[in-house]
Amino acid sequence: LLALARSVTAKPFVVYPNLGESFDAANHQWIAKPTSSAADDLVHYAQQWAAQGAQLIGGCCRTTPEIIASISQHLHPT
Repeated sequence: LLALARSVTAKPFVVYPNLGESFDAANHQWIAKPTSSAADDLVHYAQQWAAQGAQLIGGCCRTTPEIIASISQHLHPT
């Protein structure tokens, strides 16, 4: 999606994903993804989003300060 958007605009991109879990309204609980680690997935995807030109990368529902810190450390190693 970012590559397509980049082909028609030079505006900065903002990526603000949730953790990828689903909310079960009937049981009032979050259902985790059945994959390895949603947090690791976000870090991996954040690197791809940055490579596609995303200038602001954050997190929405179910992301934590630790996940955002991990994304930042991977995108801006010291």
